[in-house]
This record gives sequence, C-alpha cells and structure tokens, in this order.
Amino acid sequence: MGDYSPPYPNAATDPFSAVMARPGPKAPPRGAMTGRDCERCGKVFLARAADVARGWGKFCSKSCKATAPTPAPAPALPVAVEVPALAGDDKILWGVVANAGRLSAKNQYRWSHVMDATGLGSQSSIALCRRFGFDPDEKVGGHEEEEGT
Repeated sequence: MGDYSPPYPNAATDPFSAVMARPGPKAPPRGAMTGRDCERCGKVFLARAADVARGWGKFCSKSCKATAPTPAPAPALPVAVEVPALAGDDKILWGVVANAGRLSAKNQYRWSHVMDATGLGSQSSIALCRRFGFDPDEKVGGHEEEEGT
C-alpha cells in the first residue's frame, strides 16, 4: 500500500473549502458603538447601540454574564375576581376564562386568549367571556420578563 493522498489535494478543487474560516482579520461590528460599564465587574467596554436599545449590552463578557446575580422573580399576579359558586364543568370553564392570558407575553383581547386555550372559535370564546361576566374586549397579558445581555 503506497502513500495515501486525499482525493482533493488543494483548496481550489476541494468541495469542502467553503466550510473553512475566511482568512484575514475579523470584520468590525456593524452599527454605532457606545461605551458601557459592566454591571458585574465595572469594566468599561463597547457595546452596539442597537443591542443597548434592546436591553442587552449589560456585561463585558460571557463569563461576567454567567456569574452575575440573577434578579428576583416577579411576584405572582393577584386574582382580581372572586370565584363564584359554580359546579362541574362551569367551574373549569370559569377558571379558563378568568386566567386567560395571565402569564402570556402577548397583550391581546381576553376572548383571543380564551380561543387559544380552548380551541373554540372567536364567537364561542366571546360568548364564554360574557357568560361568566368578563369583558371579552379587555386587554390581558403582556407581562414580559427582562432579558439579559
């Protein structure tokens, strides 16, 4: 058995050459840069202005982000309505309508959250809201958590 030579001896004929990294210096980041103080170590670093506008760009490195203390979880939302005296399926349906969208990040009409939770159509969801004394056009949800870096 002689010397082994690969079937594609140079990069010009190698079909996998596109997988290799591009030679040369790394391209500069796109967009305006702004000076920031790291929330963990206090080091001054540059972050993209677009990332800062999103609420990112708080830490100088991944290790600072990983070792930073996490914020306390948001408190539970209070129930604004007292549970009426219902029995059987009515009690379950009331719970679906009352809690529709409570933990959702989407700020939508109550009937839309009921529709998503039950699989019913829009008119049936509106009728369920009205049956249990809720305004179907009330906006509920939209409780977003803060993002990190």
